[in-house]
Amino acid sequence: MCDRKRSFPPSLTFYIYIYIFEMLFDGFRKLFKRKLVVVDPEPVIEPVIVPELPVEKKRVTLSTLSDLSVGKYAHDIKGRELEEDIAYILPNDDEEIDRLREQHEVVKYAFQSNYHAPIRPLLEMGISVFDSGCGPASWIMDMAETYPSSQFTGIDIAFVFPSDVQLSNVDLQVCHIGRDIPFKDESYDYFHQRLLGLGLTAADWDKALENAYRILKLGGFIELGEPNMKTYQHMGPLTKQMQDTLARLSESKGMVPDVAVQLEDRLRIAGFKNIDTVQIPYPLNHTNRVGDMFWKDSVRMFTNIRPVLAADNSLFEDEDYFNEHMASIGIECNERKTNILGHIVCAQKPWH
Repeated sequence: MCDRKRSFPPSLTFYIYIYIFEMLFDGFRKLFKRKLVVVDPEPVIEPVIVPELPVEKKRVTLSTLSDLSVGKYAHDIKGRELEEDIAYILPNDDEEIDRLREQHEVVKYAFQSNYHAPIRPLLEMGISVFDSGCGPASWIMDMAETYPSSQFTGIDIAFVFPSDVQLSNVDLQVCHIGRDIPFKDESYDYFHQRLLGLGLTAADWDKALENAYRILKLGGFIELGEPNMKTYQHMGPLTKQMQDTLARLSESKGMVPDVAVQLEDRLRIAGFKNIDTVQIPYPLNHTNRVGDMFWKDSVRMFTNIRPVLAADNSLFEDEDYFNEHMASIGIECNERKTNILGHIVCAQKPWH
């Protein structure tokens, strides 16, 4: 991808432009400042149709990635591929890739948007966008098609991208946001990352935000989206047992299951300004279609990591027991109106 550098003359017109832009952003920021957004019980939208995209599966090795450290593969009791020497507990197979594709549609349906940062006019004009942990590239392909004037770069730790990327404004690469990444300083206008709480250690988070700050242009925006995986709203005992198991497992690998509540502080420490948070309760198996969709995604996620969970709770080795247990959790979430509390945090790299 070619880098497009912008140069502005030190004229009065330029400083007037900067002043107007900052005033507009301040207005967006005040509008965006709400700390709690209640999801519409029934959003008006056409039924979601999950596209069937061809996926090319490749086992990525260091020899194919120069000196980028992206980990090795291990196998669980059913032969499913799991990342071994990086902090990522989800499998790397077709079932998980399908789940991630559908998850994108679930999140888009629930939020009625692909992003929350105040960047629509910039996207329409044409900017450089970086998507960290893009997985099968569902978000980035959706955005690239919607905003053809903008350029999009996506990275992931494994080659799980569509085998036939026909959009000329998309570049997909294999590398780890928690390591050194081969992108130039101040080369992107918008940095997007979501749902990597089960993929990054505390140290990885520090490095990821360091990378984001470095590659963002002055005044560039960052947007992070994570649920609090350590505790839910209105949890029952069965739900708490499962979340405690997941929290112990992730913490044993150095991950941060409640990173969602730390994002503001982490962004501030990394040097970002104008930090705003939106907290959104995701209903879990209750209230509306959104609740049904998030529950189905949760069941698929926990099913995909069942062999890993079984290392903490041997009862989960029995697939029938596990399925019955998940069904009981679903009933409990419905009765107690359990919610996952998602945090979407936007910030800006200072102009100077």
